[in-house]
Order: sequence, then structure tokens, then C-alpha cells
Amino acid sequence: MRSVMRAGLMVCAVMAATSCTAGDRPAAGSDRPGLVRQAHRGGKLTGDTFNPPPAESRAITLMGAQNFGGRGAFGDIWVHEGHAYLGSYRSGGCQGFGVSVASVADPRRPTPVSTFAAYPHTAAEDIEVLRVHNRHFNGSLAVVGLQDCSETEDVAGMRGLELWDTTNPRAPRRLSFIPTSDAHDGGVHELDVFERDGRVYVIIANNFFAVADPLRLGETRIFDITDPRRPAFVSDWSIARDGRLAFGSELFSDTPPGNCAASPGRPSECRLVTSGGYPVVSAHSASVSPDGTRAFLSYWDAGAVVLDIRDPRRPRMIGRANSPQTDEGDMHSAVTVPYFCNQVMITTDEDWSPVFNLEGETEDVWGYARLWDISNPGRPRQIGRIESPHSASPRADGYYSVHNPVTIQNLAFFSWYTDGLRVYDIENPRAPQLLGYFDAPRVPDPAPGEFPNPTGAVWGLSVKPPYVYLSDMNAGLYVVRLAPSIMARFRGSYNAD
Repeated sequence: MRSVMRAGLMVCAVMAATSCTAGDRPAAGSDRPGLVRQAHRGGKLTGDTFNPPPAESRAITLMGAQNFGGRGAFGDIWVHEGHAYLGSYRSGGCQGFGVSVASVADPRRPTPVSTFAAYPHTAAEDIEVLRVHNRHFNGSLAVVGLQDCSETEDVAGMRGLELWDTTNPRAPRRLSFIPTSDAHDGGVHELDVFERDGRVYVIIANNFFAVADPLRLGETRIFDITDPRRPAFVSDWSIARDGRLAFGSELFSDTPPGNCAASPGRPSECRLVTSGGYPVVSAHSASVSPDGTRAFLSYWDAGAVVLDIRDPRRPRMIGRANSPQTDEGDMHSAVTVPYFCNQVMITTDEDWSPVFNLEGETEDVWGYARLWDISNPGRPRQIGRIESPHSASPRADGYYSVHNPVTIQNLAFFSWYTDGLRVYDIENPRAPQLLGYFDAPRVPDPAPGEFPNPTGAVWGLSVKPPYVYLSDMNAGLYVVRLAPSIMARFRGSYNAD
């Protein structure tokens, strides 16, 4: 491995692919100079075919789209060996659409081929697919997080982790199920699969509702799925029991430990003022470094926790990064950047306060991305931030918060809800440079429920240069192509699959 020093941080010249977050320049109405203005023009669906409305874009071209019959309620996306796997969200009454699979062999004509992990009252938001070769299993393995999203107290959906054989993506076969919660609205919110020493593991983040007693059972858990027909529990980690921090929220509980009550003499981690409408300390997402030795957990208002998992049976907290108490918290994702020898971390704040604003502030703004120096993981230091054109404004005709990050080499890619896909060069992590963007086409929510999705809401992304595959909560799958001007900015080689 060759390494050099750049911007005071180690840069590794290795082939890498992982997830991260970053930002851009503010929007119309901001007092900051050099704005990239975007119109977010409207449009209509024409006839019986899906023709997305026009979208503002720069250096990114829409190649194809697939809305799977216009059902809506789409979650995250993963692309593996020429097929896109789209999860399902709880909106539209939580009809339990499961995972939708489409062939993307022709990026101009994505074609549905199958559906799996579809259960009543169940959301299948997060999914990862990988090729596994061992004495237990040889083929493509899909790992799906299931959450109960029933709207009736005495009716429950699935709550846990499900493993599927997708070697033939046209005919997926169920291998096993791991229950993770008995709580209403419980289940696996996000997950990350990693391999080490010839074994395959998955780390999961159970959502807030999934953990009735965080002093007994950790909300972050690791399972060994080397034999996907017989997965095994490895360990758990609790921010209350192991991190000794407050847990939960006063929104949902009046008594400790679920009410985010702080220890005597310590402040509560929950951001009860300028909270962004959701003052909570809860496991939201988990990711693992490429070498499988560190885990990065987002705990909403408690920030990002860094775990040493060299021994996956005994996770150990080695650091925590968080925004100042005067900020709103709402940390959604935390990922390392292999390009910098894992000495840089990206986090995203999923702050929706211009729409869900408990305090009624008139000039509140949306969530953005932060970059951290974690060369000393015990004391992370924020070194940069990225905002989209509208996340720095109170504009409320869409959702202008950042969501998911992905990095490949020195480039960072973000799904940014109504601000769509955004691509940055983070060669200098203190001054990220916008390379291109693709706004979310204004497709309305086909089945609006109590909280309808905005017209245009890119949830997730899977990057396979020169293509990026996007999941829109209302519209389904978009396939976009990066311009040569973006492709030329990659430093070193990469593996797109």
C-alpha cells in the first residue's frame, strides 16, 4: 500500500469503495456568496408510462427510470451484479412491498424481475447484497432489515433481519430470519455487512422503539452470517449500558432510562431546544471500516460513536464525535473514508426542522454534512461541512436535508432528498468542491398518508461509475450517468462492483 500526506492527513493509494457524507454551497435566500441555484421545476406524468418531470442537473445525465407500477413507498437501494434492489418504506399505509428487483443490464431500460421479503405491516428499508464463497454457501446473499410498521396496536409486522439467496435474482430463496425485537414499531433500521478472517458478519442498528430495556440488551448488535442458514448472535452494544450516556426521548417515555434522562451533574444528550422536531438518543445507522476493525454508529442527538471491533465479541467505545449543543443534532449516518487511510469520517445531519419544528422557529434550516479528522479517534475534530443550495435556507416546499453518503476514492456522493444527488471532490476535506448534481424530479407521492412524502425525495444511492443508481421515495429507480468531467477527477483505481 502506498500512502502520501495531503492536507495534513494520510492519503492511501488503494482500491476502495464505502459510504460517507459531504456538502455544497447554500441556496437562494442565503447571505453566502457563490450560490449554485436550482429551480426544481415541476412536471407531469404522461400517459400510462413513467416519464419523470425535467430536473435541473449539472454534469449528470438521466439515462433510465423504473417506478414498478407507480406504487411509491421506496426505501434504500443496492446494486449488485447487474441488478438493482430497492427496499420499501412505511408510507402509504405500510402495505409491505418488500424488496423490488430490477435488471439494469440496459441502463436506459431498467426491467423489474422479482419481489421478495414482502410481508404485511412490514417495512424493508435497508438491504445489502454480496457474493459469498465458503463451505456453507456459494452465491449471492441478500441481507434485509425488517421493521414493524403496523398502524394498529394489536397487529404486528416482521421485526428483525432476513437472509435470502439471490444467486438467481429472478427467483430469490429465503434462507433464515433473526428476530431482534418484540416492541411495537421495532426492528432493524439500518445494517452493514462486513467480512474478516474468512467470516461474514452483519452489524445492525435497531430503531428507538426496538429496545425496551437498553441497560439489558444493546440496540447495536453483531451477527455471524457465515452460514446464512444458521446465523449466530455475536455481541451487542448499548449507549446506555456501555457508553453510559442518556438514551431515549421524553417524547416517548416519562421514566428512565427511556426518557433520555442524564446522569447527575451531566447534561442530557437530547437536544430539547432547536431539536429539529425529534429530540432523541437512539441507534440509527451502523457502518464498518473496510478492514472490519472499527464500527461507526450514529446515535442521532448523541452524535457518532466509534467502536473498536477487532474482537467482534467485545465491542469497545474509543471515541465520539458530536456537533455543539447549540446545533440541532439529528445525526443520521457516520462513515469512514478509506482514501484517507480511515483518518477522515463523514457524518450527515438529517434535520427536517423547517417542516417538523417543535419550537416554531421561522428561520430554521435543514441538515447538512460534516467532515471529521479522526486520526486520533478518541478526540474527533470537525474540519469541514457541506451544504446543498437549499439546506442552508428555511425553504419548505420539499425536504432539503442530506440523507445517505457514499465515497469512492476521493469523491463523495450524497442523496439529498429534494436536492437529489450531489457529487463532491473531497481531496481537500477542509474545502470540498462540488462537481455535479441531479435534482429530484418532482414526482408526487402516489399514496400520501398522514405524513405525505414531498414531490421529489431521493432516499438512497448506489455508485457504480460511470453510473449512479438512485431510489426516490415516490418514483422508484433512476439511473444517471456521470459526465467525463467528474470521472476525470477520480484519483487512482477503483472497483465498481
